Amino acid sequence: MAKNTKKITLGLILSWVFGIVFGLSGLTFLFSASIIVGGALILASLILLPPINKFVKEKWNFELSKGLKITLVIILFFIYAVNLQSSDLVKDTVTVESTEKVTQPQTTPSTKQKVKSATINVDRVVESAANLGKIRITVTNTGDVSIKPKFDVSVKSNSGSVICEDSPMLGIGSVPSGEKTTDEIQLLACIFEKDGDYTVNVDLLDKEFNKLDTASKTLTVNYWDKFDLG
Repeated sequence: MAKNTKKITLGLILSWVFGIVFGLSGLTFLFSASIIVGGALILASLILLPPINKFVKEKWNFELSKGLKITLVIILFFIYAVNLQSSDLVKDTVTVESTEKVTQPQTTPSTKQKVKSATINVDRVVESAANLGKIRITVTNTGDVSIKPKFDVSVKSNSGSVICEDSPMLGIGSVPSGEKTTDEIQLLACIFEKDGDYTVNVDLLDKEFNKLDTASKTLTVNYWDKFDLG
C-alpha cells in the first residue's frame, strides 16, 4: 500500500512561524495588561496555526479559505497596531532625563512638561552549569509618566573582556509613575568558559531606547574547577 506523502509548502511554514510569533507576543501583551493588543495577536495566531485549523475542521466540519484567513489576520493586525499606538500615546510633552541628573523641567503656559526618569537595581544574578542564569532586577519609576522598560545586558571579565552582550527577548510590563516592579530577565547562550569573577551590567532604557539608568553586580563562577583532575 502506497504511503501518503505529506506536502510541506511555503504557506504551511509561514503559518507556523507567524502563528507562534503572534501567539507568544499576544501572551506577553496580555500579561502587560494590554488586553486588546494581546487578544488581537492571539486570535491571529489561532487562525494561522495548522493544528487549530485541523481541530476545527474535524470537530465542526468548518474551514476558512486562504483568502479569508489572510483578510482576518490583516484586520486583527490593524487592530493591534491602532490600539498599541493609542495606548502608548502621551499627550503632554515628555522630557527624558538620566537618573544621574534630573532637573526641574521648565514649563510654559501652553505646554506642560513631564519628566521621564527611573532607577534600576540588580538584586541577584545566578549561574547555572557555566551559563548566565536569570537576572533579578527592580525598576523604580521616579518620573511623572508610565514607562515600558527595555534592557541592554553586558557581561565582562575582570580583565575587561566582553563575554556577552545582548538585549533580553522578553522584558517586563509597564511601570506606573511612583511605583516599582521586581522581575527577572535572561540572556540566551551566555557561556562562561572559565571560573572567576564577572561583572554583569544592566542598562535601563525606555521604549525609545533612551538610557535612564544603569546598575551592575558581580557574579562568581566556580563551575570548571570541579572538573580539574590535576
